[in-house]
Amino acid sequence: MKTIFFIDDDPFVTTLYRTRLSSEGYRVEIANNGSEALEKLNSILPDLIVLDLNMPGLNGVDVLKQFRSRSETADTPVIIFSNGYVQSLIDEARALGAVRVLTKSQCPPNKMLTEIRTAMDAIPAHMSSPGSPRKNSMPKQPALTPLEALSAAADLTWQTIDLLTLPDNAPPELRRKALAGLYKSVRQRLNESLSEPIGSQREHLAKALNNLFADFYEHPGNMTKVSCQTLVRGLGNLTQLKP
Repeated sequence: MKTIFFIDDDPFVTTLYRTRLSSEGYRVEIANNGSEALEKLNSILPDLIVLDLNMPGLNGVDVLKQFRSRSETADTPVIIFSNGYVQSLIDEARALGAVRVLTKSQCPPNKMLTEIRTAMDAIPAHMSSPGSPRKNSMPKQPALTPLEALSAAADLTWQTIDLLTLPDNAPPELRRKALAGLYKSVRQRLNESLSEPIGSQREHLAKALNNLFADFYEHPGNMTKVSCQTLVRGLGNLTQLKP
């Protein structure tokens, strides 16, 4: 039985994936912070590691450096599974041999399962024993555009959060979740308007709103109360315009 070590500071995430992956026949070990992960690594030898980057105390890159310093996990495949990371952390994780970097909002459980199976299949049979070297052979996938990422996040959003009631200090991922919920409710209307003749009022406004959605998702700090009011007002105007 293959062992997956799932490291994330969100107990909901680790419980969800332990249940799902266990049902698929994997042995799943979990840790909710970097220190716990390093301690558990003294007693387990995972075939694959799923690692969050943003954790209190030791972040994911710090943990990954420790893994790579140990001979038994020096070449263990690692999938980064995180939100709100910065590019420097991604670059460090890739330099340390992460085979894939996945964003939580863009990766539902079925996709994660596919990624894990692919990573497992990429490990040659003669390299799957403890202490044997493993090489990363996962091809990189092109990054999603902000609008594609927003569409993927909208497909995962089951609860709508009112953008206009978010506090000024709301974290980026909460802003994105609220934005995705709104986008999910108006996406069909936007797409219908975008199919109108080029240059028409509806097509022009829908394109501008789509660009605003994409900008907010890529730069959640731009989502001030005034700018969010502008977005909501624009959606209202789109509804009122005749085809």
